[in-house]
Amino acid sequence: MGLSRYIVFFVILAVHESIQKTSPADPTYRAAVVEFFPSEYLDDMDRTVDENTEKHLRFIELAAAKRADIVVFPEGGISSMNFPDRLTKLPQYTTLIPHPVEKFSPCTNFSIAVSETLKKLSCAAKHNEIYVVVNLLEEEICKGSRCADDGLNTYITSIALDREGMIIARDRKFHQFDEMMWFNTTEVPDVTTFETDFGVTFGLFVCFDIMYEEPTLILTRKLNVTDIAFTQGWFVETPFFASTQLHSAWAYAEDVNLLASAYSMPTNGYGGSGIYAGRQGVLTSVQSVIERGQLLVADVPKKVKSNTAHQFAPARISNWNSGDNFKFQNEYSTYQRRQKRDPEGFRLVPESLHDYVTKVIPKDGYTEDSLTSGQVKCKFTVNFTDPRPPITYRFVAHDGIRIMGNVHAVGIRACAIIQCANDTLESCGHFEESPTIFSTIEITTTCDDNGRTLLMPSTLATDLLTFKNWTFDQQIENGEIRVVMTLTAPKQNLITFGVWGRNYANDFTVSSGFRSFNQLFCLPFLLAVLKYFGCGF
Repeated sequence: MGLSRYIVFFVILAVHESIQKTSPADPTYRAAVVEFFPSEYLDDMDRTVDENTEKHLRFIELAAAKRADIVVFPEGGISSMNFPDRLTKLPQYTTLIPHPVEKFSPCTNFSIAVSETLKKLSCAAKHNEIYVVVNLLEEEICKGSRCADDGLNTYITSIALDREGMIIARDRKFHQFDEMMWFNTTEVPDVTTFETDFGVTFGLFVCFDIMYEEPTLILTRKLNVTDIAFTQGWFVETPFFASTQLHSAWAYAEDVNLLASAYSMPTNGYGGSGIYAGRQGVLTSVQSVIERGQLLVADVPKKVKSNTAHQFAPARISNWNSGDNFKFQNEYSTYQRRQKRDPEGFRLVPESLHDYVTKVIPKDGYTEDSLTSGQVKCKFTVNFTDPRPPITYRFVAHDGIRIMGNVHAVGIRACAIIQCANDTLESCGHFEESPTIFSTIEITTTCDDNGRTLLMPSTLATDLLTFKNWTFDQQIENGEIRVVMTLTAPKQNLITFGVWGRNYANDFTVSSGFRSFNQLFCLPFLLAVLKYFGCGF
């Protein structure tokens, strides 16, 4: 009898293992991303790192219990996004990270002095037999010409650990936001991939890198990578830069699976995680307005690069929400509609639209109109009922440059309808729920094909999540890009609907000496010059 029990035990164990691990032949794999609410103690770095490490370990266990093949954590999850001063405190947060060619497992190999956090993460990946993508502050002893004064280079770095806890990928953030005063960058962007035992090759990049051609389009268009692990600390900005809005749109435009894990700090406006299946739709997403960590899980369809239909399709969804005690909480599900204007306790930052061409939609019912900004031409057809003043809706068009983080000038193109709190432009981006129903929206966008424009669908509702029931048809011919985006079902609680995109040809970096007074003197003159010479404004 004893032997029979052992046989049964090992059979059950074998079945469990076969269920847990996805094979290359399976049509889907199971992914988990973490909407991560961190611990943050400004006067106690050790406590910050220790508590966040423990939270990572518990989420790894939870993801494994849900039979996920891979779990992705956000940028700044260990250190917090309140980055310390480089010279006085930063070394306490950093670790050496061996290059993947060394095939180094921090859990079992002690020849390189990595941090205790990295050791624990490696052991957790090994113990739970799960791929782990995590973001750390990396320290490198500089041996080249691009060295900091202290002889160390410090990077914001994401790594991938395999099921044995081995480092199989390392990606250093290239496009810094306001962090660049403390962190180094490589001479050219890392183009990082890693392979898995379930037959999927992933690309890996960090946060603001998604806004640029490199490394993102090298991965998707030159290397034909179909799946991306994306670690980010994104703050929500309306009406075009909400996390789930922009990240799902980028995944749609490139038709890739994007596993986006967010650093969640509602009081500072950070958050917004999701698993996006490109043109197959949003599998699961969340925008936290409460201080609670959450695990999102979905079965992700494996992709083969092809031109799929320009329409969101239904998808299987699993959404797991968890607090610090890791009990499932259903009262804050992905699709709950909130009743408050500008969610209480959430720092919402509206974008300034003064450089946009805009027009208030004058009345409800059926309206046709058009706007032009630079090389972008927008034609609008809209029909809506039950307007509720003082809320208004505007047509907007834009072909211009925006300064982001006092560092980056980025080319933006847009044709959209947006909600405003009243009839002033300053109120646009503030929002509240409304009974107004849009039964028809069709937006036709045309612009020159300069070979460096990426247009994407931009939708946002008052729950700060994207929505479905639309089509996006893009044609490129005779030197022109033409997109027709159409709403296919009535929609309430709309903040944004339209075409938004990047014009990479207009990007440049603002120098440190230029930043302090560019908005007062230099930038208006520069924009006027660029407009005069036909640079897309």
